[in-house]
Amino acid sequence: MTVVWTRCRSWLMPGVSGKESTFSRWRLAVRLGISLAIVTLVAMRLWVIEFHLIASNSMANTLLPGDVVLVNRVAGGLVSIPERNQIWVFGPHSRVGDALVKRIVGIPGDTVLMRDGAVYVNGVELEEPYVRARHGKDSTTRNFTWQQQFLASDAAASSYSPTLWSWGPLAVPEDSFLVLGDNRVASIDSRHLGFVGADRMIGRVEWLFFSYGGPAPGGIVQDKGVRWKRLGRID
Repeated sequence: MTVVWTRCRSWLMPGVSGKESTFSRWRLAVRLGISLAIVTLVAMRLWVIEFHLIASNSMANTLLPGDVVLVNRVAGGLVSIPERNQIWVFGPHSRVGDALVKRIVGIPGDTVLMRDGAVYVNGVELEEPYVRARHGKDSTTRNFTWQQQFLASDAAASSYSPTLWSWGPLAVPEDSFLVLGDNRVASIDSRHLGFVGADRMIGRVEWLFFSYGGPAPGGIVQDKGVRWKRLGRID
């Protein structure tokens, strides 16, 4: 221990021996503070928070391309249980290589359906003022066939023909979540990819940390430069 302390002392207070001066104590405090800050930032990055850059317009206008959000990774460890209407980052799907950001619409035990763009959870229509477009060109695809095995008991699987804007009712299984993008016209979400397992939840989006406007996909009009008015907590 004496050797360790001597080496630490030589790094913190080089050239100081015997009685410490006021300046030496001040320098010690500064160095300890810097060291503690670095360790804290690294620990927070590894276990508590991370920053995520929004690259698509699937969550417009809530989140825009060029937004940088602060993600609460503690929530991703399910210290807090994901709730409806929260925005989460979750791990990539086999068909989508990057981490995705979506809004939780259905939690385990819920029955969810969409009719002509309107979403119903447990028989109650959701109020969704954040949704950019509630309807668009309708289509069906084989990507929706996963839904058949999760149809609620009162649905007829033999005649089930889901589309982008009309599907369900689907029963959300245990440890799974149904997620949708706010820009439903441009979002690849649970309609295509299926439910998100709890083991893929990375963290809850808490703050819009930074925002810079530039060229955006999908015709989203953006202000150029730093968008100061967008910064702040995301409810």
